[in-house]
Amino acid sequence: MDYRLTDLTQVNDVEAQVLRLQNVAFADYEGAAEIDERLVEWYSARPGFDPSMCQAALDGERLVSNVLVYVQPLQFGRDLLRCGMVAAVATDPEYQKQGLARKLMDRAHEAMISRGCDASVLFTNPDGHPYRFYEELGYEERARLSLVLGECPEGSGCAALPIDPAEEASTLISLINDYFTGHEGFSPLNGELWRWHRLEAPVAPTVVAEIADSGPISTATFSRSIVQIAGEEQAIAIAFDVAAKVMNADQLESLLSTAPLERIALAVDDNAPERGWLGALGFEPELTQVAMILPLNDASRRTLARRHGPWYVAVEAAVGV
Repeated sequence: MDYRLTDLTQVNDVEAQVLRLQNVAFADYEGAAEIDERLVEWYSARPGFDPSMCQAALDGERLVSNVLVYVQPLQFGRDLLRCGMVAAVATDPEYQKQGLARKLMDRAHEAMISRGCDASVLFTNPDGHPYRFYEELGYEERARLSLVLGECPEGSGCAALPIDPAEEASTLISLINDYFTGHEGFSPLNGELWRWHRLEAPVAPTVVAEIADSGPISTATFSRSIVQIAGEEQAIAIAFDVAAKVMNADQLESLLSTAPLERIALAVDDNAPERGWLGALGFEPELTQVAMILPLNDASRRTLARRHGPWYVAVEAAVGV
């Protein structure tokens, strides 16, 4: 068929078309969050999201395949790499096995290089065809991640309480940045990212913090979402940016006990200490994802030749909230 390959700026009724395509492509995808108009509109406003970098295949005026991209700096040791984050590669089931995803990925890589990106990063299931497809494109597995699911701990005397994320923004940003400074794949928070994820999300997340005289000493954020788990849609609280001045198993349990729902999910690096602590709390892995990286220049290849610590899971990339 004669497809027109272009970027997302050339797609008519783009938000509705992206919504339709995501839902038909990922309807049965384990771990995918429920997608609606509000989520698409919010995601399109993400800092670093550039429709001209996102690639599209059109059959007439119908969007049948896309690669969504945003640009974000990620830390690897002492280096910050400017990364093209592949947020979604989706093809309408009626149009699969025609090479559209490969052509759009090639175009996305060209766009990243032209915009000065050092590397391309994506998340995928290690057991499916997409993993092998990305390997053929040159991507390498960087970290293996688990989405673990469990019950809200009872806790006892937890000092963390829900707070206004606007009022405590600067001090919580500092706490989270300090905690994740040794993690690969972490994008240092700033006011713009904080506002987008905490204040402008379609469903306002719950932010909790323990405040001492010197300022916050622990925090967690919970996003309520409907997620596909074990073939069923489940309402869960997805915890992320769980951080503390001093983190240990008791501190983690205390923070999780403040979750707004009974069922909690976290995406965590299998090599991070939190993985073992969560297992001791009865959290079990429901699905596995991997972070994959394609270096786009020699400098990033040299940086990525070294390992620098556990992977920070950007929850909106790995889960979609």
